[in-house]
Amino acid sequence: MRHSVRAFSDRLVTKEQLEQAIDYARYAASSKNMQPWQIAICQGDILKKLSHELILAAQSGQKPAPELGESKDSPIPDLYMNRARQCGYSLFQHKGIERHDKEARLDHWCENYRFFGATTVIFFYYDHTLPQHCLIDMGIFLERLMQGLEQQGLSSCPQASLVSFPDILDKHIDMPQELSPIFGLSLGYEEVDQHINTFRTEKLSVNEITKWFN
Repeated sequence: MRHSVRAFSDRLVTKEQLEQAIDYARYAASSKNMQPWQIAICQGDILKKLSHELILAAQSGQKPAPELGESKDSPIPDLYMNRARQCGYSLFQHKGIERHDKEARLDHWCENYRFFGATTVIFFYYDHTLPQHCLIDMGIFLERLMQGLEQQGLSSCPQASLVSFPDILDKHIDMPQELSPIFGLSLGYEEVDQHINTFRTEKLSVNEITKWFN
């Protein structure tokens, strides 16, 4: 069963592996076959530069850009925020981070910008002028790409946090101006002996997410 990996080895991922996974993902369903996805694959020096600058932004207290759909006038309902908070608290507990330990919590957040040690990161780009239902297509493409990576013996971790500072990405990644980064995917070979990789989130049961109408 697929899970998000938060500790990768430094073993390199080949271009051939990535092309095979993308070839599998490109058959993802999309509305009217619009295929609204574009991706940027980052490795090597550019990934080191991105990591350095993203960490500096986080440590300096720079305010992240609003997430897609985020609005002060329409806060996320408690039903969903409580699940997100529980996930965060459980992860802190798993790592032994105390609630009052601000330094450890900041370092934990910066692990996102170290890409959990991954040697490859894929950034997903999207044209925001498209209808909102095209975001469903992006999700289908992401899921299919993660499946394609698994077929190549690779693990992954989708991260919305990687696009918190889009100006930094724009400085290093030359993508068409009409496209915006929407999320990132760290990937590579899982370090199976790392304690963090034993962490699992709780999932709702079938009955909790299903209503039957006969």
